[in-house]
Amino acid sequence: GEDAALRSALALAYSKMGDLQGYPMRPNLNDREGAVQSYAKATRLLEANLAAKEDVVTRVEWLAVQSSWADVEVSVGRTADAIARH
Repeated sequence: GEDAALRSALALAYSKMGDLQGYPMRPNLNDREGAVQSYAKATRLLEANLAAKEDVVTRVEWLAVQSSWADVEVSVGRTADAIARH
């Protein structure tokens, strides 16, 4: 929808889900592909917010998701994809 606050809340939830699914620096469910999908959803939501209004908080949230996503990519040997995240 058009509610930026709701998109931010959903993005945070997807990011946390991604961490639980497969973020390699914490205990996780070893579902790396599930984590990638969750981070992708979080990214899309945050990018929609950035398209509507560029702000520092959303940009920091977006960067945090990209960093976590890159860590997962490295953990499965997709270094080129990880570099693309940064």
